[in-house]
Amino acid sequence: QAGPWLDARRRAGVDDLQRSNEELRDEEIEDFFGALVGREDCWASPGGKPRRSSRRPSPV
Repeated sequence: QAGPWLDARRRAGVDDLQRSNEELRDEEIEDFFGALVGREDCWASPGGKPRRSSRRPSPV
């Protein structure tokens, strides 16, 4: 049973999902998520460690 997402793809004339086995560069992934949440609010740094927010005081 097809859901609404697949039905919409069929109406648009795109039946098969196009999957890519190409790996994205770190910069491309950062750009994608940066566009979703904004650069300053991104939860992780490029090294994968949580970023400390400049808006909150650090614990002493």
